[in-house]
Amino acid sequence: MALEDYDRVRAIFELAVDQELLDMPELLWKAYIDFEEESGEFDRVRGLFERLLEKTDHVKVWISYAHFEVNADEGEDEDTVSEETKARARKIFERAYKRLKEKELKEEVCSQLPRRVAETNDICSASYSSTLGKRSSKRMAPLKTRRR
Repeated sequence: MALEDYDRVRAIFELAVDQELLDMPELLWKAYIDFEEESGEFDRVRGLFERLLEKTDHVKVWISYAHFEVNADEGEDEDTVSEETKARARKIFERAYKRLKEKELKEEVCSQLPRRVAETNDICSASYSSTLGKRSSKRMAPLKTRRR
């Protein structure tokens, strides 16, 4: 960012996400999350994902959150992912499965998550660039939030 006025950008994003009616909330949330991720503010990204999950329990948000955790590994070797990172990603998938199951969502939605938990080892073992991309905007699939 040329002017490096991150606080102003955050304030604008906060005003936007607090709006009750949004035509395409998924694009706004995605832009905000991508901004914080590109700024290296990983704790803020986690906070945004948690806030978004309060608004929507969409399976794609959960999956994007877990993929973020894999990409956010700050280890020295970019081709491997630490056991701690794998555990964080698995924990997100397990939370998603539990929450979606509690809401009695369709079985096919819930059945995607155990497979994703099992795939976490494969995802984490592969290099960032070949499996998930280089922290690209493709990482987070479109999502929908409930309107209040």
